[in-house]
Amino acid sequence: MTKTAHARVTRNIDLAFQFLNEVIDAPARADEVPSGASIFVMPAADPEFNREQMELARIAATAGRETFLWRLGVPPEERAAFRVSSLTPRWPQVGIDPVAFYDRDEDILIVDFFNDRRRGTVTIGTGEFGELHVDAATGEIIAQVLPHFLAAAVPREPSVIDILLRPETELRGVTRTEVVEIKRALLADHWQPEAPIASFAAMTDPLARLAG
Repeated sequence: MTKTAHARVTRNIDLAFQFLNEVIDAPARADEVPSGASIFVMPAADPEFNREQMELARIAATAGRETFLWRLGVPPEERAAFRVSSLTPRWPQVGIDPVAFYDRDEDILIVDFFNDRRRGTVTIGTGEFGELHVDAATGEIIAQVLPHFLAAAVPREPSVIDILLRPETELRGVTRTEVVEIKRALLADHWQPEAPIASFAAMTDPLARLAG
């Protein structure tokens, strides 16, 4: 067995014990999963591992097994288990009420497509450009986190800088006037001061490209 495989087996054993402890502490939670189902445990803060778990869960579901994702550490009022059919992240189309938050010192942008009204998400790492928070039951993308936003994401997809100019976006450590100057310098000869600020709907494609 390779070191990588051994580490994964050890990790899964540890997660299995955490899962069992949660069920022992709250036996009613066991009712969320039918007997005989395959369970893939999702730790709270490991997006890369969770992405692998979701892929394995998809494979199991596609093979016809009754498959569930179990989110560790969720509050008692929230459901921990979600049935997996063929969970593939998809961009939201209806009921969107987006808000965003940008911190200049950390250079991180958080876009919440449903204004904190949706729960029951799992996290999928997207490599260089952060992570997606996905509805564990439907695969719908609820939120996107973009670190290195001005340093890396905007040079890759310049149009997304307009998110910082939207009225729905809260800024910390930078003003909208400063953002306009950053945009002017970025676009250089292509700068069009009279151009309208892009809507969140118009950002879906460039955000999707950043998510890979």
